Amino acid sequence: MAIFGKRKNKKYMSQASAEQVQPTGQASPEQVQPIEQASQNPYKPYENLAQSAPQQSSRELTFVRQARGDDIPRKAQRVYLCWDLVDSAKRNTLAADILSHDAGIDCVVTFIDEEPNETDSKVLQNELFDTQALILCVSTEILESWKKGRAPVEYTLARELGMPILPVVCDERLFAQFTDLAGAIHGIAMTDIEYRAKLQDQLQALLASESLIEDITTKAFTANLFLSYRKKDIAAARSFMRAFYDVDDFRSIAIWYDNFLTAGRIFDEEIRDSIDKSDAFVLLVTPHLQESGNYVLAEEYPYAVDNNKLLLGVEAVSTQKTEFLSCYPTVTNYAPLAAHESLFRSALPDSSFLASYDSEQSYLLGMAFMKGVLVERNIERSIAMLSLSAEGNSMISLKAASQLSDMFEFGFMVDCHLEEALKWQTRAVELAETACGPEHTQTAKAYNNLAVLQEKRGNLTSALKWQLKDIAISEKVHGKQHPDTAISYNNIALVYQKLGEYEKALEYHSKALHIREETLGSKHVHTATSLNNLALLYQQTGAYDKALENFQKALLVFEGAYGAKHPETAMAYSNLGALFTKLGDYDKAEEMCGKAVDTMEELAGLAHPYTAIASNGLAGVYEKRGEHQRALELCKKSLVCLEPVLGESHPDVATLYNNVGMLYNKAGKYDEALTMCRKSIELSKDLGESKKPWTVSAFNTLGSIYLNKGDYSGALEMFERAKEIGQRSFDSTHPDFVMICNNIAIVYKMTGSFDKAFDMLGQALDISERVHGSEHPDTATTYNNLGVLYRDTGKYGKALEMYERALGIRREVLGAEHPETGSVYNNIGIVQHQIGNYEAAVGMCEKSLDILEKTLGTDHPDTAASYSTLGLLYDKTGQRDKALELCKKAVDVSERILGKDHPATARAYNNIAIVYANAGSSGTALEMLVNALRIWMRVYGPDHPDTQAAFSNTAGMFMQSGKSKEELYQWLEMQGV
Repeated sequence: MAIFGKRKNKKYMSQASAEQVQPTGQASPEQVQPIEQASQNPYKPYENLAQSAPQQSSRELTFVRQARGDDIPRKAQRVYLCWDLVDSAKRNTLAADILSHDAGIDCVVTFIDEEPNETDSKVLQNELFDTQALILCVSTEILESWKKGRAPVEYTLARELGMPILPVVCDERLFAQFTDLAGAIHGIAMTDIEYRAKLQDQLQALLASESLIEDITTKAFTANLFLSYRKKDIAAARSFMRAFYDVDDFRSIAIWYDNFLTAGRIFDEEIRDSIDKSDAFVLLVTPHLQESGNYVLAEEYPYAVDNNKLLLGVEAVSTQKTEFLSCYPTVTNYAPLAAHESLFRSALPDSSFLASYDSEQSYLLGMAFMKGVLVERNIERSIAMLSLSAEGNSMISLKAASQLSDMFEFGFMVDCHLEEALKWQTRAVELAETACGPEHTQTAKAYNNLAVLQEKRGNLTSALKWQLKDIAISEKVHGKQHPDTAISYNNIALVYQKLGEYEKALEYHSKALHIREETLGSKHVHTATSLNNLALLYQQTGAYDKALENFQKALLVFEGAYGAKHPETAMAYSNLGALFTKLGDYDKAEEMCGKAVDTMEELAGLAHPYTAIASNGLAGVYEKRGEHQRALELCKKSLVCLEPVLGESHPDVATLYNNVGMLYNKAGKYDEALTMCRKSIELSKDLGESKKPWTVSAFNTLGSIYLNKGDYSGALEMFERAKEIGQRSFDSTHPDFVMICNNIAIVYKMTGSFDKAFDMLGQALDISERVHGSEHPDTATTYNNLGVLYRDTGKYGKALEMYERALGIRREVLGAEHPETGSVYNNIGIVQHQIGNYEAAVGMCEKSLDILEKTLGTDHPDTAASYSTLGLLYDKTGQRDKALELCKKAVDVSERILGKDHPATARAYNNIAIVYANAGSSGTALEMLVNALRIWMRVYGPDHPDTQAAFSNTAGMFMQSGKSKEELYQWLEMQGV
């Protein structure tokens, strides 16, 4: 189910992350932040193994071994298949799939046909010790048993042993239940359209190919030891091997022990063959070796003596030497474990010990320790040897660097670490250029992989540089109509899109789509990927009709290929929902986003990045509907579920904190909003990404919060920080600067710096028209804000001109009955009121209210604000009953939707107080003014303009009856102000 990176040399090219819908900021929509799946690491080092020796149970389990042919192949690796013991047909299908993959790997599949009991766990533990990977066939029966507290015994043992585990679910819909029970372990589904290919990829990662095993066997090692021990001493044997390989120049010495026996074959023959090939026969000395009838004493030792093998004894557990020698008299080379180094140096030839390793040997030893070929699996030693290999200048060094980059990027047996991945992929590029030349396909792949990592880290300019290099080679080698070239076009288009270079992005997305339609067909999922990516681009550039058309085409392909219950289909629903949100069609938006959330929760559970994306999309719908609390609860739920899976040190967790902060801001809970946004920025700094694009949104949100609180210096500082980060990450024409410049202009307007405000809006308009063109919603937002600024400076003619431009764009792009179109009518009405055209003002505001009631409903904060505005106009034109009716509606909606302590509710109190005062109801007016003052004092503090205006109005009305200031202050104190 995991979506891997957009890598040209991987079988599965990633689709663009579905757009995450976030709540909007102060002036314009926040930057969209994608969420990617984090790779989980279910592996543990062998050091975590229990030190108690496994014992045989009183009964013998029967292990069924299956191979490709009738005979068990020599040196085959083992895969243990854990199943429900009910559906043998499903088990046989999975076993056949494992054995039939074409990856140059031969293996034996082992399973049992009987229910294991408690004593069988020791036998199963021994079997798993000797197995490369466990594949868990996840069925309904297994999950039902698991829910009752009976997890599969083999699975539990494998987790304890730190074995690689691959869950294979029989149906994608079982993922959610499995995740709830086992945690976020990466798996694949048998119902996935690309299941067989994904299974092959996983087996290649878990097992060693026959060619790799051959190379390791013949080229990696300078000497071979045969380790002879009692089965009950397995823990001591592992301790010895760890100590042995802690000596650097011992790492080229292979240790064969019975973990490498081929399951299903006659082990006597293999043991003798391995003794024959060994340079020394090593006895792991414990008191158990003297027990009569044991296999070491009866078979292995006599065979080694008869074949004149060098005999060495290593005392792992304190043992009476005389008793040991009475059983093994020819073992004269003997030492305790602490002195094992000198024992082997004196017994083996000098050629066994290497002071240095060449690139090929280092690479092969690194892979041997990774795959467990003739040495015990140890990921730390694997990384050390692969790192050594990558220091060379050969093709082998390139393979080593690429392997290390993949391990750290995708978290294969290590924690994900993108900086480490970037370091090794940079080295891979250097090696590809040196070993292959600048125009080789391997070099192109290295360029592409480096570009993907740079993009993940937010280094977009660098990503673009490497993608262009990749494309130059792809076009020359494959031609301009090849699917591989289409992948390169797709990847560079996504970078251009993030950089805000939309014409370039459109060019390359169109090229990729054309190639895929011609070579793969219109119903291929990769074609749908291009349709999806093109739709996201159209949406960003305001071409909503084209976006809708392409999203719908992509959805039809995904539904046809995957069905309705699939993650990619769910993301297609989410994308459509996000677009409908922008179009103001909130019913359809909620339907689509709801489908996405329901599908992902069913398939993958709450703790999955795709579920978080879908949930954020639905939260965006609720936010637009004015249901801030509902949106907030959904985002907080996503955060609680996802943070334990991804950990705090993940950019998506930082993004979720920012989302929650934005919603607290909308709800008027500014302290909580600040806490969340500061946490977001703190996590970004911990990630080393304090100057990366995704923190633009966090600082912008902080600025919006400070602006709402009336802390204009704090707001300006935060917006300037957002601008500074953006300048380091983008060029100066990036569309995010439209949002930042608009917000800075608002601060300047509020502080009376009108010239600076005009300058900022001029910059915003210039960028928007150059990047988006003159018919884009962001351009309309800037025109609208210019209208507000001209209005506040008394230039009413220019204000109306700006509003008319904004109105024209919004009617054309969003429609005549979109809420944002309605807001412009409202603004025009305010200007008409200010210049004395009351009849025209009423007409505009009535039109605005009609649109808002139709699109947002009567219980929405924006509708409530419109009630107040129109109510004040009615009051101005002498229609006092209508005025009071609408202002009461405004108060009622604000109190119910936002609460009695929200700043917007305070404004509704303030406005109705004006109507009551003009109607002669001074007592009620004073009550409403005090309510407004109490809220603004608590939320904004005494120095905010709204607080000061409310205090002035309250004081004026209170003192009209001849009361003093002292009486005013006493009365305010009694009112809780």
